[in-house]
Amino acid sequence: MLALSSTALAFANTEGVEVAPYDRGLDCTPSGLLLKLKWNPYPSELGLYEVEGCEGVSPKLHLKAGSTYIWDQSNETNWYHPVGFAYIAGGAHTSCKVPKESQGGYQDGECPELGGEKSGSTLSYHVNGEPVTNDESTFGLDTYEPLFFNSQSWWGKQKPFQVALTIPADATYTKIYYFCHIHAHVSAEIEIYGSIASSTTTLAADYLGGMTQASALQVFDEIVATEQQSLSKLDRSCGTWNAAKYADHAICDDKHFLCGAGARDTFGDCLEMIDCQMHNEMAVSVPSTSTSKFATFARQMIAHHQNAVAMAKVLSMHMEPSDFPPSGTEDQDMEWAQGLTQAITSVQNHQIQSMQAWLDANPTLAGVSTLCYDGQ
Repeated sequence: MLALSSTALAFANTEGVEVAPYDRGLDCTPSGLLLKLKWNPYPSELGLYEVEGCEGVSPKLHLKAGSTYIWDQSNETNWYHPVGFAYIAGGAHTSCKVPKESQGGYQDGECPELGGEKSGSTLSYHVNGEPVTNDESTFGLDTYEPLFFNSQSWWGKQKPFQVALTIPADATYTKIYYFCHIHAHVSAEIEIYGSIASSTTTLAADYLGGMTQASALQVFDEIVATEQQSLSKLDRSCGTWNAAKYADHAICDDKHFLCGAGARDTFGDCLEMIDCQMHNEMAVSVPSTSTSKFATFARQMIAHHQNAVAMAKVLSMHMEPSDFPPSGTEDQDMEWAQGLTQAITSVQNHQIQSMQAWLDANPTLAGVSTLCYDGQ
């Protein structure tokens, strides 16, 4: 068997070394009312937004009360990433204590989002440059979001996709959040200034439900702590997330996933690392109490999909024009490969979240599973 390469051993020595290759949450006051979004797939497992003119990813945007901002998603990287806005971080992706309908008290439910407020909607979603007002939401979301599930080529022809966000002049709150409607864990902050309201709270008091200011703010803090943490040097260099612990190959010491003289470079070492990760994390125990074959399928498929996403990120970070036929060669050149890696990353991440949501929602059918190689 081939020994672990010197490059991989050097990578292993960087495991756990924290760096800040992606500045997250930097303050940014836009110079105008047009905010152009892009999607960066690397800073977290699912990726994070960038805003043109702002530094880093997930910038904390300072927006003025009484203004209407146009969020433009025409850039091709926004496919599968329709932007949404919430009073508590995460919106429909996260759980809040919400009022029970006509029963009194509170129950777990989706965190409240902006749009369709009784006093007049703060949002207007636009398709092909026109606001949509005749869908169920009345402000265009129910038309806008489903279009992002269509093919890349179709979606790219429908531009521009835009959202008008109006900050009330008398806003009684100073913080809201923007996030991706399809992928969870990508919330970022919006700070509101210049309100003419006589008094304000940090989060909108009318939408706290059974939560306090502190517990509602904690939702965002937990998302950042668990899903947007800094990357290790190795993950940054490979384009991966949370894979560096497999760099020493110890759990796969009798296995190799690439061979040949051409495999021993940085690209190959990154692939060996994530393939070892998949080998370990696809090996799941099947609980005797489980009655669902789908649960076992989902647990293995999640790890399988995570590897596909990681492979796509490694390729997109390391590939060069010389790896492909000349530019313009239909369905073969580097531009085509970039579209392919984007599709794998965006679509399979969404499928991962759907399968994990099923496991979380059906604990009796899913049972309790561990990794077969845990502790070895």
